Amino acid sequence: MIIAVGGWLGNKTRIRSLVSPTPVSDGVFGEQLTEQLIRYGGIPLLIFSEWWLAKEKFSVIDSFILSSFPGATFHGCNGLSVKYQIPYGEDSSLADIFGHIERNRDQLGIAEYSISQSTLETIFNHFAANQ
Repeated sequence: MIIAVGGWLGNKTRIRSLVSPTPVSDGVFGEQLTEQLIRYGGIPLLIFSEWWLAKEKFSVIDSFILSSFPGATFHGCNGLSVKYQIPYGEDSSLADIFGHIERNRDQLGIAEYSISQSTLETIFNHFAANQ
């Protein structure tokens, strides 16, 4: 039944991540929904709706970031916060990145965001890990 709901909502693939026999990384919330589905045979509508809407919003933001900043990589999410790494490019200053996100934030439904450069410690740790 839940796969049919995914079809009605236009995304069976998203639902399949919940019912897959092999674990699919969908964050802690997705794992909890899968556990609830297995244990109780269903998911309360309010909880399912919150998960679905969060995934819809993330999908739009993910597409925007990946198409706007080639080479950007997703580094995880926590609730409705997402983290990306955008590669350094001579043609993309912090001001350019801020400007692009600011021009599109209302359309994307972004309430708050921050952008920062890597610290020397982060760069050193990355370099040391790759030796």
